[in-house]
Amino acid sequence: MTERNCPQSECQLAASGKCLEGFEPPEKCPYLLSEDQHHTEQAAADEDTADLPSGEALTAAQASDVARSGPTKVIIIAGPYGSGKTTILTSLFEAFQEAPFGNYTFRGSRTLVGFERRSHLGRKESGQEYADTPHTSAGEGVRFLHLSLAFRSQLGLDYANLLLSDISGELFKRLRDASDSVNELVSLDRANHLCLVIDGQKIVDRETRHVARNDSRSILRSILESGRLARDCAIEIAITKWDLVVEAFQREGVTDLRSFVEETLRAVQGVATGYEVRVHEVAARPPVVAKVPFAHGLPTLLRSWMDHDTIQPVKRSVYSIVNPSREIDRFTRAVMARIELTGESDASRI
Repeated sequence: MTERNCPQSECQLAASGKCLEGFEPPEKCPYLLSEDQHHTEQAAADEDTADLPSGEALTAAQASDVARSGPTKVIIIAGPYGSGKTTILTSLFEAFQEAPFGNYTFRGSRTLVGFERRSHLGRKESGQEYADTPHTSAGEGVRFLHLSLAFRSQLGLDYANLLLSDISGELFKRLRDASDSVNELVSLDRANHLCLVIDGQKIVDRETRHVARNDSRSILRSILESGRLARDCAIEIAITKWDLVVEAFQREGVTDLRSFVEETLRAVQGVATGYEVRVHEVAARPPVVAKVPFAHGLPTLLRSWMDHDTIQPVKRSVYSIVNPSREIDRFTRAVMARIELTGESDASRI
């Protein structure tokens, strides 16, 4: 016999077996629901609900789903704690808030909540006196932020997904000290670009510059010696906080800084023999009084990541509209217009 429960809070049917309304037997009471009926109604209610994406940063498995959905570039951003990895991501996201950026148009993102969480401390609404970026928690493991960008190609308006890693600097510290930590870098085998971030603030400080150089070189060496990075993966070296480097160039007594930067680049590039290496000077979020603008260097870095020649074009079918007066032809024309604008071929979203 199923357990009897009454939805009326005053009814003591379950305890005493007596119906509050006086029905005999209690099963005749219109308020009474059996446990089985309750589960049936709950199951029906669950069928009417949708499991919506959280908008948070993606796990490696979720990122793989995105990669399977269309042309995708996977970017692994590597660097020590505090070097500016997450600031590059938030500044890139902020740049698309105003207008197209680097000749690309924002098409969408599955991680808007993740971007917003990371961007909050850089806005006035946060109440912070100075803009800041929260440090990525080591406990989160490897996470990815997603951008879908549209651009002009030979086929017209095309698009590609960017999966941008956001990884705690603690992992790269372990990688610097123990090369077997590279196994924690999931999706490294799938990477199209490895962006090695060097902290410009440490480069201009005589006490930390050599540590910054050695850390970057050790991290890159550990990754390459693992054999997991594909030979056609491009390697970017991004010197962040370039506004501080520019200021240091102009100060007296630091004439050797420029040669040190050049030596650092040669030392790091020397580790990546056989790989294509590109160098970028980045000031993702300099102060207003800085001598370089907001997102300095990011357009060039973004274009390098997108690298149109290696993006598989979206395959499009051509449909000839025979009779514009027919509903099916008008619908098909709307579908084709959507594909031309966004690359979205799912007719259910029209």
